[in-house]
Amino acid sequence: MVNEVYIACLVISVIYIAMGLYEGKLLIVEGVIIGALGILLSKETSRAAALLLISISLISFSNSMVSWLGIVDMGDRNILLSFIGLWCGMRAWKATVLLRGYPTFDDAVRRLVP
Repeated sequence: MVNEVYIACLVISVIYIAMGLYEGKLLIVEGVIIGALGILLSKETSRAAALLLISISLISFSNSMVSWLGIVDMGDRNILLSFIGLWCGMRAWKATVLLRGYPTFDDAVRRLVP
């Protein structure tokens, strides 16, 4: 699952960098950060990188929604791309938690009810 998130982060990063060439430098920075977090996830399987990916994607998604609704013009209106980034962040978090062997809810129920 971490490998899938890594590939998705690189694809999202390339799309953001390509959009940043036409729309602004902030998208290039966001693309570089998402790509770096994807590489860090691939090499280290870090929960901190997964949390950073979730937070950056959540900020991007909220900026996209605010711009799409017309409340404030933030410039970025790619709701689908931001949602995919958010979904990848949640998958990365799940993968890193399961990879470390933390008990799940089912494990807790099995311990209580034989």
